[in-house]
Amino acid sequence: GYGLSYSTFSQTLDSVVWDTATKTATVKVTVKNESGPAGKDVVEVYGQAPYTDGGLEKSSVQLIGFAKTDMLEEGKSETVTIDIDMSEMASYDYENAKTYLLENGDYYFAIGNGAHEALNNILAAKGKTPENTNNVMDAVGNEAKAYKVTKSNFNKDEYKKSVTGKDITNQFDATDLNYYTKGTENEVTYLSRSDWSGTWPKSMDNLTASDKLVADINSYYSTSNNPAAYTKGDSDTSGFVSGADFKYALVSMMGADYNDTKWEDVLNQLTVDDLLELTRQGRPGAMTVALPSTTAIDGPAGFGSGKYITDYTQLNSSEKTTTSESCIAWPAEVVVADMWNVELAEEMGKAVGEEGLWGGGVGWYGPAANIHRTPYSGRNHEYYSEDGFLSGETAEAVIHGAVGKGLIIYIKHCVLNDMELHREGLCTFANEQAIREIYLKAFQAPCTPGENDACANCVMGAFNLFGATWSGHHKGLWLEILRGEWGYTGNITTDFGQNPSGYMEPQLAYEAGTTMFCTSGSAFAEYLEPLIENDAKLYGNMREAAHRVLYNCANSAAMNGLAPTDKVVTVRTWYQNALLALTIVTAVVFAGSALMALAQAYLPKKKDEKEAE
Repeated sequence: GYGLSYSTFSQTLDSVVWDTATKTATVKVTVKNESGPAGKDVVEVYGQAPYTDGGLEKSSVQLIGFAKTDMLEEGKSETVTIDIDMSEMASYDYENAKTYLLENGDYYFAIGNGAHEALNNILAAKGKTPENTNNVMDAVGNEAKAYKVTKSNFNKDEYKKSVTGKDITNQFDATDLNYYTKGTENEVTYLSRSDWSGTWPKSMDNLTASDKLVADINSYYSTSNNPAAYTKGDSDTSGFVSGADFKYALVSMMGADYNDTKWEDVLNQLTVDDLLELTRQGRPGAMTVALPSTTAIDGPAGFGSGKYITDYTQLNSSEKTTTSESCIAWPAEVVVADMWNVELAEEMGKAVGEEGLWGGGVGWYGPAANIHRTPYSGRNHEYYSEDGFLSGETAEAVIHGAVGKGLIIYIKHCVLNDMELHREGLCTFANEQAIREIYLKAFQAPCTPGENDACANCVMGAFNLFGATWSGHHKGLWLEILRGEWGYTGNITTDFGQNPSGYMEPQLAYEAGTTMFCTSGSAFAEYLEPLIENDAKLYGNMREAAHRVLYNCANSAAMNGLAPTDKVVTVRTWYQNALLALTIVTAVVFAGSALMALAQAYLPKKKDEKEAE
């Protein structure tokens, strides 16, 4: 958060108003260009919640809001207003209350050029100096840039409800390593502000997996088509309608509510093959509902392949526009986050959406919102920052712009996928507080629908396991948090689909809320085809998965140019027929050549044998 500028800016904290009724705080800051060329400055608002030694663990300071000024000429000023949802200051108590809490005590709001400066300002407001804090402060703070609010009437259940009204509670108990090691020599002690020296992480070189952990991991692998972890449903699937007469084209469902009763008729039109294809990768299309095939393209820095316009000078010309396998290369995500400018980030999203409209890309495998957990992650350039709040706000802006142009956004890789090497099947561990306050925070804003707000319409899961449960099988993540707490209505896809009889087990995945297997091969359809028509639970789960896929296709650029009366049919272009003819001719020539070669080798031998007789 530390910014540099060619100009010298001053910031004055004018006021902080905490409205308990709306659970928001309004912060007003006046920014002035004191000297130098015209430029913009960033207002960063940080918060500090009351901390009790040995109680609920909290950061000493955290980013809770920011905004960028307009262009300010020398001597000019601007008053910036930042509205803060006070849930950003709530801490997650995973051990006792098992939900979010704001505790009674002193709350501080501070502005500063980075977290260090903001913390120095808070400590200055408490009467601290570098000298009387043993140089914990790295500079003298400015108490005028901090504001204290004392609260003493919080209800412990005040932040227990999610935006959907659902109770928020633990979903990741088994992702905490202590789920397997509690009471053993391998039990983990988490770092605490109340005892830095006593809780500083110790070497874990001798850490060994418990028998239970090994057994839980091994339960994912089975040689049968019906793993022990999946319980087969009723064999009678006659209650599902398949291949019903055409009644509604998918385009007629554009703008319809997800729970509109007409969806039942649309889903009844799908065949079993449609279910297998739509939930395998979501892009093949379905003639039964007049859905054309679509294209999804990687990655977070923009479309990385596919035919895209490269000669923009000819856009308004009658001449043929040239194309190639390339696109605009956008700045790495870490640079986008460094702008601290959600308006500009949204403009980038709109531009990527325009590329999709020109080039035919309906799906975008981006952006990515994982956390810069260490400097050594192989994909930090594809992730926004080490801060969940900044990452989430930036991703939300980019997505808002892109979805507004009709793109289907596959924000990735949810969640705890913060390294690249050996990530397939890797067991990752973290406690629920860390998962919710850091890692999931980056996905929460982009995936929570707001009023008139376009959020991510597809989330990509991750290769890794949460403890011993693969992300694609984690009901707590997909069903309880994304759909239950956040009200998310989008698709949930896996990362690149691998062997369906391995740890990416599709029956378990569809049951847990996964709706698609990213770019998976035909093996997934072949694996499921003999199972679906004899398993009512699997059939219902895949039907619901197809519902999610179709709902988002209906509200995307895939519908551009279609009318409710249009039909989608499979056609063969002239060059496909020419290639087929060429293939047949080549096969005939090859077969003839092979026969002649055999004859040439065989007949002279027979002749020599006859002469020898």
